[in-house]
Amino acid sequence: MPNVKNAVISDLDNASSARESASLDLGRLWAAIKRRRGLVVGWTGAFLALAIVYLLLATPMFLATAQIIIDAESDAVMHKGDAPDAATIDTSLVDSQVEIIASDATARSVIRSLGLTSDPEFVGPSSTAVGRLIGWFTDGVAGMQNALGIQQGPLPDAESRAVEVFDRNLTVRRTGLTYVITIGFSSQDPAKSERIANAVADAYMDSVLNAKYEATKRAGTWLQNRLSDIRAQATDADRAVEEFKVANNIVDTNRGLMNQQQLSELNTQYSLARAATAEAKAKLDRAEDIRKNPLGASTVSDAINDPVISRLRAQYLDLAAKESDLSTRIGPNHYSTIALRNHMQEIRKSVQDELNRISDGYQSDYRIAQERELAIGKSLRGLVTDSDANSLAQVKLKDLESSADSTRALYNDFLQRYQVATQKQSFPIADARIVTKATEPLRKNSPKTLLVLAGGIAFGLMVGLGAAIAGDMLSDTFATPQDVEAATGAPCLGVLPLIKTARPATMFRRRGGATNLLLFQNGPETYVLDAPFSRFAETIRNVKVSIDALRTPGSDACRIVAVTSSVPGEGKSTTAANLAQLVALTGKRTLLIDCDLSTRTLTARLAPNAKVGLLQALANMAPLSALAIVDPRSRLEFLPCVSPGRILSRADLMASPSMSDFLAAARRSYDYVIVDLAPIVPVVDARAVAEFIDGFLMVIEWRATSRKVVAEALSVDGIRERVIGVTLSKVNIRQLKHHEEYRGKGFGAYYTDG
Repeated sequence: MPNVKNAVISDLDNASSARESASLDLGRLWAAIKRRRGLVVGWTGAFLALAIVYLLLATPMFLATAQIIIDAESDAVMHKGDAPDAATIDTSLVDSQVEIIASDATARSVIRSLGLTSDPEFVGPSSTAVGRLIGWFTDGVAGMQNALGIQQGPLPDAESRAVEVFDRNLTVRRTGLTYVITIGFSSQDPAKSERIANAVADAYMDSVLNAKYEATKRAGTWLQNRLSDIRAQATDADRAVEEFKVANNIVDTNRGLMNQQQLSELNTQYSLARAATAEAKAKLDRAEDIRKNPLGASTVSDAINDPVISRLRAQYLDLAAKESDLSTRIGPNHYSTIALRNHMQEIRKSVQDELNRISDGYQSDYRIAQERELAIGKSLRGLVTDSDANSLAQVKLKDLESSADSTRALYNDFLQRYQVATQKQSFPIADARIVTKATEPLRKNSPKTLLVLAGGIAFGLMVGLGAAIAGDMLSDTFATPQDVEAATGAPCLGVLPLIKTARPATMFRRRGGATNLLLFQNGPETYVLDAPFSRFAETIRNVKVSIDALRTPGSDACRIVAVTSSVPGEGKSTTAANLAQLVALTGKRTLLIDCDLSTRTLTARLAPNAKVGLLQALANMAPLSALAIVDPRSRLEFLPCVSPGRILSRADLMASPSMSDFLAAARRSYDYVIVDLAPIVPVVDARAVAEFIDGFLMVIEWRATSRKVVAEALSVDGIRERVIGVTLSKVNIRQLKHHEEYRGKGFGAYYTDG
């Protein structure tokens, strides 16, 4: 019918999308937490109680700590220049030392030194609650394996069990990015924790010293063996050099090879001889020049450093001066003048003789120099020839000497390393030192009371909040009218609180005076009459108003309204009865029909002794007015459904022309016809009669009916287009208040039950 609101979404995926988008609403999350705050408080209290029980059962543990530092500079005291710089220590080295300290080897060393294999804390049954539980569980599993004949592995010895406990209580960690390592040990006895922590530090220091001693010992042994081999190689290399020198007549002095030294000396002598020859030649040439004019050259005395010539030249010059003076005074032909000239001639001759003698000497020196130069040059050329002949031998000699030098240098290096290793072996120094010794702890380390309590509360809150949010968001049922509208698209006309009544029944008189049919009074089907100001009645009024809004004055629109549900047990019959009662109270002629041919719930509740009803009306066995039962309080007329057994052809009967004619007659005779139909999903009755119905009122049980079931029911053709609205039934109002807190505390002031 065109005036009936299309009130469904036919696709479950659309409902799921709407639900997912709603789950992102922070306000909804907060509302879910508030609604389920009892769950949050319960989980928090439960975990807090577990934390308290744990604190009561847990054995106090005391932690003692010692600190060591990886310090390579300590080795520099004995081996200066050989220890690595501390800044060059790789950080992975510190992590490696942490693993060494935490290793089983260190644990076994401490266990043996302190005799912990006889300590009940290490080899006896666990004293902690958790340990006892694990022990009981392990023993139980072992017993089951023995009973089943399953072969078990060998039992660990006392030391292995002690190592397991030791590893659990030992903590080794690097302090930040430093080279400091903190060693901690937890024990039930404070003194024992101190003793074991210090023993671990001492055991590590001993292991470092022993490892260093063994390493240097192995290195020294290897170096000693290697030194013997290299010494033999160096000796062989030196012997090969000497034998080669002898074989090739090569003499080596402190200043080099003999031939090279001789070549250098001859080369020097040859250069000096050539210089001496040149000097002698120069002197000879100058002497020859002076002989041509012995007294005329002014540099004779400078060129020829001879005292005789110098004296004669001085006499000659003195006589020449006198001769010139006499020639001027007495004439050139005077005997005195002539005598002076003769004396001058004698002096000239003497000078010439002296110059000849000197020139002959220079000539002799020049020849000697030439001969010496030629002799040295000949020797030099011969030595060069010999050196060229021995060049290949010298190359081979250099190769042998290089090999010998390398072997000797290698030998010296290994000898130095051997001496260093021997020194370290004799006085080993660890690359670590103890910074802080462990002291006896004054208070327990675990369990930490405040931390455990805070953790219990925090974990309980997280679990409670998660459970509250998950329970609300993952719920597949309906909790609020908003959920209904978001999932179905149909308007939610209100909520119907859960009705709990236990009052005696009174009799309705059937029209015509018969008293064999009863109607329950003060039951759930008449709750709107007994509690007219309750929220239940107000919701039924809202349903009537919604139906009236679809009615057009003067037409037959929305006269026949069917009340149905998705599955049985959702309260549709109670809703139909109360809707009919409320409409009848307004003075409108109202007919309530029990059209649920399978269960006939209304008939069983309102008229259990009825003999005739709907089936007789469909068969035209009696007029409708004669078959209906009238409620004296509301004047509601009820048509029961009476059958001796289950009806096989329900669908055919619901879709038959007789049903069409019957409902058409009811439409003409009554202002409102309320039909209680069977659920949609289990049977097809509602689908069969849908074309004769003006509108459907869906009833959904609060927090019980699945969204998928409702979506399946509302997807049925013929029903989907005629849905007027939806109501939530059997609602726990006290719990619903958590959903309606946003409406304020005075929201329920207008409702009065009873």
